Amino acid sequence: SDLAMMVNGAVGGLRALAWSFALIAMPLYMVALLMHETLGEESVEDAAGHSTGTEAFTSLSRTWFTLFRCSVAGDCSNEDGRPTFLLIVNRFGWPYAVLFVVSSILMSVGIFNVIAAIFVENTLAAAKFNSTLQKRQRLLNQQFFSEKVAKLVRIVWTAHVQGIEAQADCMVSALSMQSKLMQMTETDVQEASRLQITPEVFAQLCSIREFRTTLEELDINDETHMDLFETLDIDGGGTIDLEEMVAGLTKLRGDARRSDIVSVGLIVRSIQADLKRLRSSIAPAL
Repeated sequence: SDLAMMVNGAVGGLRALAWSFALIAMPLYMVALLMHETLGEESVEDAAGHSTGTEAFTSLSRTWFTLFRCSVAGDCSNEDGRPTFLLIVNRFGWPYAVLFVVSSILMSVGIFNVIAAIFVENTLAAAKFNSTLQKRQRLLNQQFFSEKVAKLVRIVWTAHVQGIEAQADCMVSALSMQSKLMQMTETDVQEASRLQITPEVFAQLCSIREFRTTLEELDINDETHMDLFETLDIDGGGTIDLEEMVAGLTKLRGDARRSDIVSVGLIVRSIQADLKRLRSSIAPAL
């Protein structure tokens, strides 16, 4: 899974990398056009036979490549190893120094930082896609949900048989749980379905590592474990049975969705409408 995440991240960053090249090439082209038009016809050597640095600007393509080397690769030297822009400044004056400084700041501080931020964001988003896809598959996998719910039921039954406090203290391994629960008879299953779990018992269940791990495997955020009992107690009776627990866990899986919020709003509106009709029907009698 880690390799797939890395591959997805690399592939997802290719598009941003391609656009980043275009973003770098366009301002370099404009500066290259200006440099070539002003320096392209100048002599490449001075009276003493020394290089003036203009040999790097004799053609538009060579000018662009020189600017690319200076801005991206950080190599501004000519074939003799002398700094090209320093030679240009010494021969033709400080306006070219100002142009070099402005273009360098624009590229390094502005464009490069924007490209790096977008590239990292796209790479992380593409890498996260694999994790999101796996989570969606888990949420849609009914067999996976059934197996995990069955495991929770077995943990609850094992805790009931062995004693929750002893289970929490000894931290019974998953293997011992499995071997114990495989011996459950049909009568045990029926008895387990009639179990009434109190808030105290549920809190002790949450202290069992295997119980918490199973909830996390069902994509139930561990931050909700503290108030999970109140959420699962649908009828507000102070206890929950296994049917209430399974029904509640089905709704709690995954992140909060827009449909959940909308459905709550629709239910509240329906209740309000029912109350208004009830008030209008009993108002004449009062």
